Amino acid sequence: MLKSATHIFLGVFILLLLQACSKADVHPNPFDNDNPSDTAQAVYLEPTSIEGLHQNIFKPTCANSACHDGTFEPDFRTIESTYYSLVYHDIIKQNPSNILDYRVLPGNANESMVIERLTVDLGGNSGIMPLVVDPNSDWNDRKASYIQNVRDWINDGAKDVFGNASQSVNFKPQLLGFMITKTGNLTPMSRNIEGFIEIPNGTPSIDLYLAIDDMETLPTGFSLNDIQISISADDFSLASNDTLQVIAAQNFVGYSGAMVPHQFKITINNPLGNWSQNQRLFLNVKVDDGDNGISNLPGVYAMEHIKRYYSFKLL
Repeated sequence: MLKSATHIFLGVFILLLLQACSKADVHPNPFDNDNPSDTAQAVYLEPTSIEGLHQNIFKPTCANSACHDGTFEPDFRTIESTYYSLVYHDIIKQNPSNILDYRVLPGNANESMVIERLTVDLGGNSGIMPLVVDPNSDWNDRKASYIQNVRDWINDGAKDVFGNASQSVNFKPQLLGFMITKTGNLTPMSRNIEGFIEIPNGTPSIDLYLAIDDMETLPTGFSLNDIQISISADDFSLASNDTLQVIAAQNFVGYSGAMVPHQFKITINNPLGNWSQNQRLFLNVKVDDGDNGISNLPGVYAMEHIKRYYSFKLL
């Protein structure tokens, strides 16, 4: 009787095993074809934004060696240098038949020299830009659409990376970088694939460093330099104001990938006492340069990936 029961048990076990294998064939393992390289998603940049123009046109086509790589103005090495050396910037070489005031006049592409340089041979002896097209540039294939993108950006107000249109030659302050370290340590904490900084569990105190640039105003010249931290990227109504400390500049990698001086700092003791674990936190920096009123940076009109850059998470 025992032997017969054992045979029955083995038979049932084998039948269940075969059924399980059959189900596995019907529902394959979703990780069998997993490709780790697919986890990184490319950030879409609006082609008529200053970021999109820099990525698609100015950096691959114009910032080539011994040209607009800092050798000659405009300087197209970074998004910031591109913006500052174009918008309301004086012109070096004029078109004798069409005298203009600025390289880029926000709101008026027809009165902007950058469009002249891309479409007209000034005086018949200057050539049409770009004079040389590098092999890694698709300028020749997409020239017409790229020039239209530049026109659209200018006519829409030549907005900066935060979506602010320039109203005067006195530029609004710009955020150039954000870094966090453990207090007393200058080793930057890492960013994850989504762009925000990760604070290791148990970190007792952190230092937040910010790079803020203003062409006309020194860091010590701001009448207001406050910071707000919120769990929302767009709502800072419940966030308190804390004043940033002006410090001797510390060089960290900035948003554009270049080293930039971070001249503002705030220390936060016991961050888990202020916020919850695994909570995303976003920054709003409020500065007043005395000419443009209070600027909120990065601001509600900034693109989502920029808001993520100026955020962190407590692990």
